[in-house]
Amino acid sequence: MQCHVNLIPLNAVKERGLDGVTEATVRRFTEKLESLHISVTRRREMGDDIDGACGQLRRKTLESLNTTEGVQ
Repeated sequence: MQCHVNLIPLNAVKERGLDGVTEATVRRFTEKLESLHISVTRRREMGDDIDGACGQLRRKTLESLNTTEGVQ
């Protein structure tokens, strides 16, 4: 089976109890995929510095909606 993995490291989302991954973990996972002859591209992480990375912007939007609707 031919496939290509676009690897996007997990960002920390403290409200969900999700920890981000370390660079070493990303590197080990990439190396494992490559050792199995699976093509992989590690994508750049963008937006973490403004809480706009994967999952973070959605969380801020939901928090904002909950605040304006009086939901706690």
